[in-house]
Amino acid sequence: NPTATYLTPGFYTVTLKATNANGSNTLTRSQYIVVYEPPTVSFTASQTTGCFPLNVQFTDNSNAGSANTNTAWLWDFGDGSVSTEKNPVHTYTSAGSFTITLKVTNR
Repeated sequence: NPTATYLTPGFYTVTLKATNANGSNTLTRSQYIVVYEPPTVSFTASQTTGCFPLNVQFTDNSNAGSANTNTAWLWDFGDGSVSTEKNPVHTYTSAGSFTITLKVTNR
């Protein structure tokens, strides 16, 4: 069972050659493997300080990568709340400092 690692986005042709004492046979599949460019993640917040309850509009500025289809978002607002919306609004209901993370995937 051969394996291969593809490090750059693109279309790859795969060739399998089987050989035994009676000869050999080759099978080629053109552009059989497709490697997409991964997404790059970026976002902004409408405000980053204020009194609670604080409503914050988050805006995804990510590049979905070369797949550019079936993009999914997972926001973690740092207070136990999450969202799968592209551009969510979140309300912080207590004082504190929060770390926001955004994971963008394409399939």
